[in-house]
Amino acid sequence: METGQHETALRTLARLVSQEPRAAELFIETRDASGTVRRFTHAALLDATAVEDVSQDALISIASSPLPRC
Repeated sequence: METGQHETALRTLARLVSQEPRAAELFIETRDASGTVRRFTHAALLDATAVEDVSQDALISIASSPLPRC
């Protein structure tokens, strides 16, 4: 999938999160698979183990947050 298509898909999933719980799961899985969280974390941390730990903590936090109300 090209970058533009990827971002469009993520925006669509983000809009659907409040209506469809599966959309939140797909959004998080897609962000995890894309490495976005790890890249942001890596920019702030130098320890590779810490990058993985913080990335996983961030994804868990997102997954356990209540769904937004629209």
